[in-house]
Amino acid sequence: MWRMRLSVAADTQARFPYPERPAMPHHRRPPNLLPGCAYLVSLALPALVALSGPASADTINLVTNGTFSSTSLSGAGGYLCANTGGSTCTSAVANWSATCATGGCTGTKTPSSVLFAGSNGSAWNNGSGLYWSGIGNAPLGGNVIAVDGDAQYTSVLSQSVSGLKVGETYLLQFYQAASQQTGLSGKTTEQWSVSLGGGTSQISALQNTASQSASPWTTVAMRFVANATSETLQFVALGTPTGEPPVVLLSDVSMVDIPEPAGLAVVAVGLLGFLRMRRKGGAVIAAGFDGE
Repeated sequence: MWRMRLSVAADTQARFPYPERPAMPHHRRPPNLLPGCAYLVSLALPALVALSGPASADTINLVTNGTFSSTSLSGAGGYLCANTGGSTCTSAVANWSATCATGGCTGTKTPSSVLFAGSNGSAWNNGSGLYWSGIGNAPLGGNVIAVDGDAQYTSVLSQSVSGLKVGETYLLQFYQAASQQTGLSGKTTEQWSVSLGGGTSQISALQNTASQSASPWTTVAMRFVANATSETLQFVALGTPTGEPPVVLLSDVSMVDIPEPAGLAVVAVGLLGFLRMRRKGGAVIAAGFDGE
């Protein structure tokens, strides 16, 4: 029986022989994939690092009441703070402190104001109002802080930010716009000077506002490195010329931690190490990379 089966198998193979596998030339060797794959990783790594920037930053906003929605004011808004003597005043906005220059406290108030959504700037400086065409409400909702950029009448807005990690970088974002008090005229310029923990101030983009007009909302982004676990975030309005007045607007303040991209580098190194491995029983083949 066994002899018959072997005979049939031999006969079948004779009639339908298996195709012979061509011999591999002796000079041919499995391709070296490492240079090509390393090149691909080097191209992809910058894109991965970019993904760890602001878009993927920690979403916890370290600024409290960044929309200025929590306030003791009502209606269309009102003065930012009441003068308590000298250049200090009691802020009408929760979690934020404010000061004013000696000449900036008009009577018992400072001309800087909190403007509610839908008020079109009417609450500025005890109802003096602002030119508002093209501004509208705060981009992300909430209220607007309006500060005179004239050094004689300006206010300093600040908040103590806690939960910081020493040496880490934080992304500060806010919106700025500009206007002028109704009834006055002349070209003006406006911008914000911002600092964290008393360090070097950063200046926002200059806004050039036409006479009896306004400049629309624009986004501002700044990066600060923490030197302590709790530091003071400070906004100072800058404007020219005096007396117009140049009014700087602020809304939607946030500050988040920016994670370091070190984890992505570890992944890339691990990938390169994996590419050094060889499959047992055959070569790994990748299109486009011959290795020779």
